[in-house]
Amino acid sequence: MARRAHLGGRAHPVHRLPGLNYLTEAAVDSILRWCSRAAPGSQVVFTYVQRAVLENPRSFVGTEKLFATLAAAGEKWTFGLDPSTLADSLRQRGLSLERDLGAAEYRRLYFIAPQTLHARRTRPALARAS
Repeated sequence: MARRAHLGGRAHPVHRLPGLNYLTEAAVDSILRWCSRAAPGSQVVFTYVQRAVLENPRSFVGTEKLFATLAAAGEKWTFGLDPSTLADSLRQRGLSLERDLGAAEYRRLYFIAPQTLHARRTRPALARAS
């Protein structure tokens, strides 16, 4: 969903991308590249699952149960990003990382409600088209 945000007197598109974790890497790549060409200064706001959650779910408490619940609903997380390489990954797609918040930080800043298991596995990020 694209919206316009007024930054410095000019309107810039804001692309909100929920659910990247349900897509393939090729689909995410295509979407992010499209966003990078939308308009200079446009923003992309998204949450992502850490790749390590997909590669080693046992290292994240409750993830195996979450994956079983998703599977029972016919859903599966298929895409994740590595926070340590996020900036480079976005740069390769024509975006620059402005902010990457860990789960505890974004909950503190944006959530008043109690923590949820899902919130602990996702991270929000903000990128800007060059």
